[in-house]
Amino acid sequence: CNAGYILLGRLLEVLTGQDYFEVIRQHILAPSGMERAYFPTIDTVCEQLAEAYIAEDIGGVTQWRKCLSTHLPPAPDGGLAAPAIELDRYWHALLGGQLLGAPLLEMMLTPQVPIREGRAYGLGVYLVSHADGVIRYEAHGFDPGINAYIAHYPAPELNVIVLSNLDKAASGVFHELHELLVEHARS
Repeated sequence: CNAGYILLGRLLEVLTGQDYFEVIRQHILAPSGMERAYFPTIDTVCEQLAEAYIAEDIGGVTQWRKCLSTHLPPAPDGGLAAPAIELDRYWHALLGGQLLGAPLLEMMLTPQVPIREGRAYGLGVYLVSHADGVIRYEAHGFDPGINAYIAHYPAPELNVIVLSNLDKAASGVFHELHELLVEHARS
């Protein structure tokens, strides 16, 4: 559940006296160079937004049907639409210290909640380490028919961003790319 993010969004509104989405545009999107990112709503014309599809098993055959409930009202727990290049800019701005001061960024990237061996949650980001030494920061989000998987590898200073308009497809593609990166690092 993302209730914590919804409460945090409301807290931002109270502290700033501004609408949550305006705060995000001014303090995250603009400094990151995310000019095409936006929060689509049900009545937004989304010319460059892929339509969402969900898998449906009909008689043992997987069929894809258009998901009409994708554009739920955006909220502080998600709903941002952005091209991959702008998500890459976001990671660079965040990790380059343009969005947060060094102490807060360090706290964000420090394990706060252990999940299991090699995996912990920082502040808004997962921290993943493996026996092979590969470490990455990652975030992901999904709604019916859409999902995103974004990760930053500090060494070799690489961002991997996978966006999909098919249910759960981004995670599988990301993990295949991760295995290729691990294999390449070993060679």
